[in-house]
Amino acid sequence: MALILGTAQFGLAYGVANQSGQIAHQEAQAILDVAAASGVMALDTAVAYGQAEQILGQLNTHQLPFISKLPVQLPAGESNCERWVVEQVEASLKRLNRSSLAALLFHRPEQLLSTAGPSLVRALNELRNAGVVHKLGLSVYSYAQVQAVLPFFRPDVVQLPFNVLDQRAAQLGWFKQMHSEGMEIHVRSAFLQGLLLMPPSEVPAYFAPWQNVLSQWHELCAQSAIAAQQICLQHVKQQPEVSAIVVGVDSSLQLQQIAQAHQAVASLPSLHNLSMLDEGLINPSNWKIQERTS
Repeated sequence: MALILGTAQFGLAYGVANQSGQIAHQEAQAILDVAAASGVMALDTAVAYGQAEQILGQLNTHQLPFISKLPVQLPAGESNCERWVVEQVEASLKRLNRSSLAALLFHRPEQLLSTAGPSLVRALNELRNAGVVHKLGLSVYSYAQVQAVLPFFRPDVVQLPFNVLDQRAAQLGWFKQMHSEGMEIHVRSAFLQGLLLMPPSEVPAYFAPWQNVLSQWHELCAQSAIAAQQICLQHVKQQPEVSAIVVGVDSSLQLQQIAQAHQAVASLPSLHNLSMLDEGLINPSNWKIQERTS
């Protein structure tokens, strides 16, 4: 199972555990150097990640393939959706200094359910046929979002969350279903934006309602004597349908540690009791933490 480097921190002060803000250029280059040396499969970015695409285009990315995403929504009053898609992709490629993307994802699958949906699909298929984009896909929170668009759009790639607290994709059969339909599965949020790696004393007050399950998690890590990073990654690696794990970092040292943890193997304790369905906890877009998440 491959690693993909998420680059939100290259353009934004992103992540609940991020203490240092947006990554400086020198450290960003060091991260990319480690990514290339560690066998990272691709770089995941997006227009929504602030200056990330522009910064990546200025650095040595070692020709690692790029996965990017369309803007979250069309501008108000945009009448030519197909032209808009082409312009967005061309602008991303110019910023990234590339001639093509390994994959282009819809950042919000709801775009496909709007009246612009058919035009968006036509434009992306034309870009794929022209070799400008090699794969098309979706960034989602649940399989229901995939199902909603299947009548008119079949993604090559689906990116969705999965971690020790959010185990729905395995328990509800989402992984098996998508794999059976030929979709390439990329897991994000393996560390739940870093929440699962934070010392209890640094966890924001917002998470107080879930103190019990977070305490169970920290106790499990302590009792098993396995690093939290390794448990999180190996939990994903136990899912045979998953092709890659998207990880974000704040420093080159973090990526080195993740790469080492990714290679390590250990017998994991049972994680079933940690599974949660509360969207206030497992969906970071619902978190209300001032200046700590997007």
